[in-house]
Amino acid sequence: MQLEEKVNSIISSLKPFLAICSGDITIVSINNKIITLKIIGACAACKTSKELLITNIVKAFNEQLGIEYIIIVK
Repeated sequence: MQLEEKVNSIISSLKPFLAICSGDITIVSINNKIITLKIIGACAACKTSKELLITNIVKAFNEQLGIEYIIIVK
């Protein structure tokens, strides 16, 4: 499985949790194991959930792909 497919799989597994709070996440870019993501919807505006979400996103990518460098953009 290619890196992009693995990233999409992880993102797909996170989307239902974001949808509960009217949020979503999209891939902006994947460049040499540097992944740029965008959090949208209610989750983007909520500082508390955003911090928890970012922690869980980084954890998911680290556990499944060994990637620790994730960029979250507005």
